[in-house]
Amino acid sequence: MKKLKLESDLLKISKPYDILPGDTVKNINTDCTHYKSTGTVLYVHDNGDITYVVNNQGATYRAGDQLTKSASQLMKVLTHSNVPAFESIDECVIAKIDVDGKRLLAKNRDRAYKAPVEIIHEIIDGVEVAYIHDALTDWSEGLNEFGIGMVNASLMVEFDEK
Repeated sequence: MKKLKLESDLLKISKPYDILPGDTVKNINTDCTHYKSTGTVLYVHDNGDITYVVNNQGATYRAGDQLTKSASQLMKVLTHSNVPAFESIDECVIAKIDVDGKRLLAKNRDRAYKAPVEIIHEIIDGVEVAYIHDALTDWSEGLNEFGIGMVNASLMVEFDEK
């Protein structure tokens, strides 16, 4: 099974996130000996390098180590981005299509209220995921690093929202 690289795909289609002290980061540089290390940012240096304290363990790093990397080697995790509310949509459409050997899954939002949604990118039990979350109803759908996606649909939106 081909493993998707959510971190690199997300960085290609969205603006880079500012990394600040206290943020959680993941090393995404496959050529680095500290690849897949994660930790809490301690310092953002004037030259843009970032020092973080490691919170996981690998062959070349362990919890408590302090590592300094260039920002291009790191991805901010547990990123929450608020998405502005749109006008209501009364129908739901889910589609799957193969394009250039890649499978795409798409869905429109089927809520009839202005939902307070956020985009969340995080690591859950060691698996990278990106998903949309409705803070009001706790509805979620998204994709993990292995290309497994989850969407849902409502056939009776007005009834479902009651």
